[in-house]
Amino acid sequence: MSREKPTPREPKPLRSFFERPVHVPPLPTPPKAPPPAAAPDEEPAAEPVAAPIELAPVPPAPIRAPEAPPEPPLEPARADAHVSIAAWENELPESLVICCSDGRYHAHFEEYVRAHLSERPDMIALPGGPAGLDGWGSTFDHERVLELSLRLMIESHRLRAIWLIAHADCAFYAHKHPGSSPAVRLERQYADLRTAKRRLLERWPALTVHCVYAEPRGGRVVFNPAS
Repeated sequence: MSREKPTPREPKPLRSFFERPVHVPPLPTPPKAPPPAAAPDEEPAAEPVAAPIELAPVPPAPIRAPEAPPEPPLEPARADAHVSIAAWENELPESLVICCSDGRYHAHFEEYVRAHLSERPDMIALPGGPAGLDGWGSTFDHERVLELSLRLMIESHRLRAIWLIAHADCAFYAHKHPGSSPAVRLERQYADLRTAKRRLLERWPALTVHCVYAEPRGGRVVFNPAS
């Protein structure tokens, strides 16, 4: 009898070592350590408390002054209007001149004032000038008007100095002292200047008061101290 030849088996593919499944047993979990027991006399430590956050102080907002309303637009000057050449200055003067209103002396008074006082002092011009500060030498109505004007200007303009100017050939003294000689009138004018200065310093002792006498000489006007 013939024997059947065995059918050859197909060889199985060889697996690589790295392809073979490897069974790795899990590692044992270590036991948890029990919490340390607190001592009988000790309290458990408190949890740390975060420090409060300090905020920087906020400075108050600056108080702003209310804004002035806008000035109304200037109207154009008329064709016949006069516009000054000198520039306007808003600063208040610190000196005052009290003089006579005689127009013959005005240009000379202004020249003297600009040379020795200021470019633009306050001025009070009235008949007799400084004589109005003595009601006995002029009239009490005259004195009252001049006193009110002085109080207003000294307090509102904060004056520091007053100049009293009298002049020769004054119609006020000719009317007040008719028939008196020029020498008597001159003496009276000097006395009125001293009286006016004394009364001003009694009322406002912080002031500086100057007395001046003006008289024409050789076609000019001379100003002399009359203290």
